Amino acid sequence: MEDLIKNLEKEIKSKFEEIERIGEKNFIKVLNSFRKNGVVESDFFDSTGYGFNDVGREKLERVFAEIFDCEDSLVRSQITSGSHAISIVFFSLLKPGDELITITGEPYDTIQRIIGTKKSPLSLKDLEIKYKEFNIIENDIDFRKIINDKTKMVFIQKSIGYGKRKKTLLNSEIKNYIDEIKNIKKDTIIFVDNCYGEFVEENEPTSVGADIIAGSLTKNPGGGIVPFGGYAAGKKNLIEKCSSLLSSPGIGKYGGAQIGFKRLAFMGLFLAPHFVKETLKGMVFASKLLSHYNFNVFPEWFEKRGDIILGIEFKDKNNLIKFAQLIQKYSPVDSNAVLEPLKEDFYNYEVIMAGGTFTQGSSIELSFDAPIKEPYIGYLQGGLMYEYIKYVIVKIVEEFKMV
Repeated sequence: MEDLIKNLEKEIKSKFEEIERIGEKNFIKVLNSFRKNGVVESDFFDSTGYGFNDVGREKLERVFAEIFDCEDSLVRSQITSGSHAISIVFFSLLKPGDELITITGEPYDTIQRIIGTKKSPLSLKDLEIKYKEFNIIENDIDFRKIINDKTKMVFIQKSIGYGKRKKTLLNSEIKNYIDEIKNIKKDTIIFVDNCYGEFVEENEPTSVGADIIAGSLTKNPGGGIVPFGGYAAGKKNLIEKCSSLLSSPGIGKYGGAQIGFKRLAFMGLFLAPHFVKETLKGMVFASKLLSHYNFNVFPEWFEKRGDIILGIEFKDKNNLIKFAQLIQKYSPVDSNAVLEPLKEDFYNYEVIMAGGTFTQGSSIELSFDAPIKEPYIGYLQGGLMYEYIKYVIVKIVEEFKMV
């Protein structure tokens, strides 16, 4: 096995060098923004009550907007998840009679609840917001036939979800779609779900024309140490509307106490390019080793990556469950837990989720999610350290008795 690993690492060396180059560029971008905006220790101090005049909070959002190459951002501990951040954008920017179009197929299950294609207590459908769904990844789309006067927003999910989709979009591809849409209807809001994609490429969707993006701080931009929170970033007028929904009109971004958050948010953002780089190297190694043992993986190790996720197709329920259990077994936290599939409120089918993580649900830490449905695809992500990911994947291959 040692000889095999050495040979595989030699084969993927060029990919590692590419990842290192992108990681260094993103790190320099983050460091320069911290220095330019004069981040000081007092910016980490808590605010209380209404949270007015919180200089550190305001500076964090300036830094975030600058790094993400946009006008403004909303980075708050009160945002509970990536889905919450996406929900804020939807409900802030759409009104009755507007049309929402998604062009990347069926979105994540939690987003379907927000839109109203799956039952929930409150959805866009309840507000009479129209919805159309297309899949540009599998089919050619003539945007001239789907964009109309009522089309207020086009939603793009950068990363793969739990559906049949096996391709994450690159920002260059997103740019092409944005250019086409804007040529037809310039005022269409382009909203990109950027979860799992931050710092993977040299730029972000807002660098290539997206009007607004959203994501979670327990994913890439939290650097593995932010225990909660989320963000939206984009055009100033759109962020102002989002902040009004998060707090209230008239208060918007000017309120919102941040307790035990800002030091971690600043530090996590500073660390994020490094840990994303480590995670990407781990996913490339996992892709190479698993494909060597005839696992069907996507993307393959040599392909360009737009996120930190590795899809693994098992075609067998028991092997999928076993893989999840082994991820848990070799985790630093809750390694003694024996996982079983569970029907959760968010999904209409059983799922299994492995993650011995220091932050509950953190997917920049090594984790594995899978819906228990054919063709039994699981999603490996995170890891923080190349050595950790490499060790775990090797142990899993050994336990599958493939060596």
